[in-house]
Amino acid sequence: MGDGKWAHDGMTFAGTPVGGSISAVYEPQRSHSAVFFKGADGYLHYYYLGAGAWAHDGTSFRQSRVAFDLSCNFENQRNHTCVFFISQDGRINYYYLGASGWARDDESF
Repeated sequence: MGDGKWAHDGMTFAGTPVGGSISAVYEPQRSHSAVFFKGADGYLHYYYLGAGAWAHDGTSFRQSRVAFDLSCNFENQRNHTCVFFISQDGRINYYYLGASGWARDDESF
């Protein structure tokens, strides 16, 4: 909302075609929402607010392609965002934002 009225942003996400499910999360460290989605390329894409403008990360999640729905959450106890999805091999993938960037936990599931 800008100036107390709803506004439509039709340009920010125009460059990345969506190919599946989408999930959004509020990131307290950025005081803003972020969005994850399966791109038309089959990989997970992440848009977040960085340096006052939307930023896109389409390269941190290239270890596996998204097959089914995804879900994201902010983990208060760990103070980071995480995302879960099922990859094409049928396994649950868990990515979390750690101190040095995105990390993949492929052992817990």
